Amino acid sequence: MKNSDNLGFSFYATELMVFLSQVAVIFLVAFFTTDLLRNETRLAEFAAAKINGSTMGEIGLTLVAITLWLGVLTVFKEFVESPLLAKIFTGVLAELPRTIYFFGSSISAVVLAIAVYTVSHPESSSKPAYGYFSIAGWLALTAFIYGCGLKALLTSKARRQQVASAGSKV
Repeated sequence: MKNSDNLGFSFYATELMVFLSQVAVIFLVAFFTTDLLRNETRLAEFAAAKINGSTMGEIGLTLVAITLWLGVLTVFKEFVESPLLAKIFTGVLAELPRTIYFFGSSISAVVLAIAVYTVSHPESSSKPAYGYFSIAGWLALTAFIYGCGLKALLTSKARRQQVASAGSKV
């Protein structure tokens, strides 16, 4: 019998493609809204809208808010046995990896757009493009590892519960 915790290559490849697709979509939005990365002013405005002084705080507070809400739902689950409440709890919990992907892909895509702009307009920045590429890659990798790792844990738990549920019905 196959181990129910073994997610395999397909799971991780799918997650990687979902994450990279999010990066690509945000990058394309930056690309198109900045006149194909030719308008520095629009790129700066786009970047400022996505990344500002409160971005990191907003990410942290979003994760804290989801965690607090999960705590509230957990308390309700203790007192009310409801399949609907359990389903809501699972759905909210599933938002954590998506939230990590969303913020990580948005920030990575903006930095990637700045890097590409810097390559095509080297006179526009005193910083080398490879620095921006490195930052974009590091941010994307970090967000993907955290988001995918959490999703893998949640998926493994769900599979174990399905196997246990199927076994108890036999």
